Amino acid sequence: MSRPSVIVNDKEWERVKAYIDCAENKRKEEEPSFTITQQFDDEVEKSRNNPEWNSFLKKYELQKADIDILIFALAPIASPIIGWLYREHQTGDISGHPGIDLICELLSLKPSDVMTYRNRLGKQAPLIKHGLIVSEHSMPFAPLRPTQRARTQLLGLIPDGTEIPGATLVEPLPSLEEVICPRTLKEQLRQIASWPGHDSQLTRWGIAVEHGPVSLLAGPSGTGKTLAATALAREAGLSLYRVDLGLLVSKYIGETEKNLNAMFDRAAEMDCALLFDEADSLFGKRGQVKDAKDRYANMEVGHLLSRIERHRGMCLLTSNLREQIDPAFLRRIDVVLHFNLPTEEERRLLWKKYLGKMVCHTNQNKAKKNDEDKKDQTELLNKLAVGPRRTGAQIANACRYAGRLLAAELTRKDKTPPQDTLLNKIAASVHNELKKNSAEALRSSLGFLWEYLGEEQR
Repeated sequence: MSRPSVIVNDKEWERVKAYIDCAENKRKEEEPSFTITQQFDDEVEKSRNNPEWNSFLKKYELQKADIDILIFALAPIASPIIGWLYREHQTGDISGHPGIDLICELLSLKPSDVMTYRNRLGKQAPLIKHGLIVSEHSMPFAPLRPTQRARTQLLGLIPDGTEIPGATLVEPLPSLEEVICPRTLKEQLRQIASWPGHDSQLTRWGIAVEHGPVSLLAGPSGTGKTLAATALAREAGLSLYRVDLGLLVSKYIGETEKNLNAMFDRAAEMDCALLFDEADSLFGKRGQVKDAKDRYANMEVGHLLSRIERHRGMCLLTSNLREQIDPAFLRRIDVVLHFNLPTEEERRLLWKKYLGKMVCHTNQNKAKKNDEDKKDQTELLNKLAVGPRRTGAQIANACRYAGRLLAAELTRKDKTPPQDTLLNKIAASVHNELKKNSAEALRSSLGFLWEYLGEEQR
């Protein structure tokens, strides 16, 4: 993940420190340094006059009071000494984050202005609505915590993958160009990736946007659904977190719902997409209640329904058992993308992609010219593409298997690789894929590779 740019100037933290020093002088009944704070106010005002700041303010509809609250909340992260000073001014606080009343005190606001600042933390106020600030409690002195979205966009802090309980960060993300699929399907993926940026326009048109885009990628196993989902997140400019069912589902009543709440609450604070791989296991159909276990299992599914319907971020679901997904979930899904077995041309591209530079070992005859080598390699890819419709995952597995066999041959100093050794290894690898599915190694299933299969494997 590339490092985000830092928008906030260091003058902001010097200004916060100056206000704390001024408040300390007032408590000690010393002369407050109002001229000093005014000087910092002027310098900070100039530093905010740049396109990045203006774009950020416009995007989240922030006013001056919102900026002050956000900067004072971010200050202990950017300058740790400020966190210690906050704790000295908030008796009993160990978080190091300021409450709204402490911010108002440090700014020496009038009572009418204090009400304005408090109202900027209402449920529909920009800081809360856009997930920039989180208040753990509704009390005035409760610490205000900046979200990962605010820390990333203003301070340039890169997520380390532990921000969302019950989910793990997926890195690196492939580009959409790496996904081999029909052109129409790729256009759909690119279209969905653009949707999060259009929600604000829908709101201006008066169209209610209750949740972020929810997409189901359905199709046979190994057809590239997960790869496409990760590429879609990258195309949308979002980090991707894969939901880990082992960290969410609990045998204790109510714990699963609590874990789901924690996951969705933290995900709402970030510019990320959630990936529910093998979604049918979590979004399965609710069954008839026969005992207490069925009742609570249905409650968990119902709770997940309500949370995904209120989540404003992008959700990506993959499944090869679409018919097992609860109909209530299908109603909440914006689009279903169907992945089919690859065509002959797609198989050729898949073999070319996963064989990589290993394809140069197609023929070991060093006397051949480069043009003849390339012709041999092209013919090999064309032959591999013809025949049974193997999935992209099967082709990738076969190439890795063949590569390991070939690498072992090439590293043996006491043995020269035989002629067409790559074809022998590919034949063995495809045979291995067939055995995994309990299929017989028939001439019809192996095609031209049958001639390169060892007698003991036939």
